[in-house]
Amino acid sequence: MKIILVILLLFLSSTGVANSPVRNQNNRLPKNKEKPYTLINAKIYAYTSLVSLTDSTPCIAANGRNICERQHSRVIANNCLPFGSVVSFGNLNYIVFDRMASRYNCNTFDVYLKTYDEAIKHGVKNEVMKVYN
Repeated sequence: MKIILVILLLFLSSTGVANSPVRNQNNRLPKNKEKPYTLINAKIYAYTSLVSLTDSTPCIAANGRNICERQHSRVIANNCLPFGSVVSFGNLNYIVFDRMASRYNCNTFDVYLKTYDEAIKHGVKNEVMKVYN
């Protein structure tokens, strides 16, 4: 019996099954495990839904969604990450829904805020940001 168990363990470890993280039925990591991420030094601006800060359709993000209607999710713009990517800074998560002017690089972000006063108060911040893989 011990020999069979040892052979089974050797087989599982050689196929990588024994070393893979434990997943639930939805193929997701358990909630107590943090997803893998990369740390970057980011410059974070803020914007709101004004034609003068965006374009002629200030509520429609580059991914086609209406960000003015989104009550609870935090929206952020970036030119390099795919739409739907999740980033976090300041203990808050944000979802990439929008793009910025082409002059901005991959480490520059633009967080969407509901009002112009909030955007001005936010200013420009340099933060260490988690980019979830």
